[in-house]
Amino acid sequence: MIPADDKWIIFDADNTLWRTEVIYNEARNRLCDYIHSASGTAREAVEAFQRETDKKLEALYGYSASRFARSFEDTLINYLGTPEADEIRHVRRLAEDVFRTKAAIYPGVEEVLRTLRADHWKLAIITAGEEWVQKKRLSESHLENIFDEIIIVERKCSSEFSNFCRDRKFDPVGSWVVGDSLRSDILPAIEAGFNAIWVQHDNWREVERAELQAPLGCVAVTSIANVLAELSLTAIDRRPIAQDDLDVFGIFEGGGAKGLAHVDPVGASDIGGSVTRPPSSSGPLPAGPAPAARPRRFYAKVTLDPNRPTPQVSNIAQSILSELDRARGTTITLVLDIAADTVDGFSEDIENIIRDNAASLRITDFGFEKE
Repeated sequence: MIPADDKWIIFDADNTLWRTEVIYNEARNRLCDYIHSASGTAREAVEAFQRETDKKLEALYGYSASRFARSFEDTLINYLGTPEADEIRHVRRLAEDVFRTKAAIYPGVEEVLRTLRADHWKLAIITAGEEWVQKKRLSESHLENIFDEIIIVERKCSSEFSNFCRDRKFDPVGSWVVGDSLRSDILPAIEAGFNAIWVQHDNWREVERAELQAPLGCVAVTSIANVLAELSLTAIDRRPIAQDDLDVFGIFEGGGAKGLAHVDPVGASDIGGSVTRPPSSSGPLPAGPAPAARPRRFYAKVTLDPNRPTPQVSNIAQSILSELDRARGTTITLVLDIAADTVDGFSEDIENIIRDNAASLRITDFGFEKE
């Protein structure tokens, strides 16, 4: 076993880090409206039938996208008898849209994760579901780089958590599992010897909570943001103090991706501060001092990991570029510099492949050098 101070917190993903149940509910409501309009059946009856059908199909299909679509189709057939092919395609599309829709991250998630990281916890995700769906949601969340390990499985049981400990040679006694599901997260974690925090977010109640009791030793919280308090930690506040007369520049040293933007002035009200305004008057306002000039240019240089550049670029786009773009009239230029050196020289086949690929990608400013 590794030293006790090497501590892990393993998170579930769906309905723990980001909201997915609300997306399922919206699709279910559309199905109920559609069948009600077509057959006159009460929406409540349609929803009850779909939920029961979906629960039965879970034993065969697990957390797959095809299960939810099948439950919609079976519900349609139950109330319409022999629906047209277009009607079947329509309800299946309603269900499949769940997996194409971006899931919103719960408030406080990033603060929780970064505070735990600052407190030297190792972070992991063990989540169940179809791999392509989970990878899509992870990518859209921009949280991948915060975690040391990300594992996607078809189903979660105690062996998944026990194997995680065994493979990394640590004792689960000082580590935690955080999740919304009693069945898939909390009970298996306790059985494997972990501490557990049950986050009581809305979820698939028919399966994840049905007739199950929270085990002894389980800590229950109503929000992911409450996890820190259970670990006696205080969230790191990374927000800047609102101050109109303070110029702040972010400078990142290194090679790699380069961003350049021209921005307009930003006041305290734009970053969460307060502004006291003079009372309105019919006469002209007295002249005051000219507002301090605000920075109009931002630049940054960031070194990318050549093995995993995509997550870093996504994080830069979300955390930097999207904020810069909020300023009116912003023009952003993003340039990627690639420099590669090898002692023995690049072989002819590598050179030919790269030239062909660069041409296909419409990259014109590139080349190989002998010195």
